Amino acid sequence: MDLKQLQYFKTIVEEGSISAAADKLFMSQPPLSSQMQLLEKELGCRLFNRGPRHIDVTPAGETLYNYACHLLSLSDQAKKATMKSNEQFSHTIKFGVVSSLASSNATLLVSNFIKEHPDARFDLVESDTYNLLKKLNHGDIPVAFMRTPFTARGIDCTILATEELVAVGTPEILPAESTITLKKLASLPLITYRRWKGPLDVEFSNRGLTPHYSCINGDARTTIALVESGIGVGIMPESALHAVPDSLLSRRIRGCTIRSDIVLAQNPGAMLSEYTKEFIELLRSKI
Repeated sequence: MDLKQLQYFKTIVEEGSISAAADKLFMSQPPLSSQMQLLEKELGCRLFNRGPRHIDVTPAGETLYNYACHLLSLSDQAKKATMKSNEQFSHTIKFGVVSSLASSNATLLVSNFIKEHPDARFDLVESDTYNLLKKLNHGDIPVAFMRTPFTARGIDCTILATEELVAVGTPEILPAESTITLKKLASLPLITYRRWKGPLDVEFSNRGLTPHYSCINGDARTTIALVESGIGVGIMPESALHAVPDSLLSRRIRGCTIRSDIVLAQNPGAMLSEYTKEFIELLRSKI
């Protein structure tokens, strides 16, 4: 018994005869009668009482008719839901992004993409690098917009841009010059997020300097808020400056060799929607 047989059966019951059902189904009577005979043989019971011009449904046929209506309705719902889900997938862009990049040029690209594709739907997952890597490895997100340093196995990475670290502080703390030395920074209370502490320690140590950290945190926004309070100088990637208010100053760090790559990280086994593929190409061409 399959859905096609159930559709044939349901049509015969509703039309009241084999001939009327055959006309509605755009098929000849013999194969339709043959299908009903096979169905009765499989179920081991009569489904119809056949008359010369009209057929009546047996009690067993009435039971099957109720189930047939339900199953065919479920089949139609499943088909429509699957088609809708596929359409939503093709128009959805699920994307991971670290907080320091969430409000950068990437968001401008998102808004421009939506203007060009009004049916596009972005599902942005904002988190720190290590959490995004975990989501990439687990298949929770297919791609992520992140920055180095990080170590990731089984993840494909494309470098989109490379940038320096900068110092950010209030006018009362930072010098008037456009740059600041590592020696000067070592004398100031520093604020940075956890992932930069290791590279900074090496950078200071190579010059015989010992830095003082007033706060280590996990987010660019937290660093900026603490800098605004005046308790120290923030050290962050250059692209994070978009979130720095006008009341703060930024200075390039003279002699600092630390660089951060902005990368597009992708789970090579992930299925990408067409819009996701298109947005990736946009990132690669614009960042």
